[in-house]
Amino acid sequence: MNKDQEIMLLRKNVKDLQSQLQNAYKRIDKLNEELHQSKGFTGWASMERWSGENPDATHIEKNKNDI
Repeated sequence: MNKDQEIMLLRKNVKDLQSQLQNAYKRIDKLNEELHQSKGFTGWASMERWSGENPDATHIEKNKNDI
């Protein structure tokens, strides 16, 4: 196999892998949508696990002057 053939083969492999990745993203999106529908969630805002509060930000205290 010469250099040009190898480059073409590698380009084809990259194109195939990119296509597979895009299809995987679509499948993941579809499965997430089905999961949220099965749990009774509708719309992107209701997919939040927490009701407007970020449990990872418990170290941040609200200051009365900040409101």
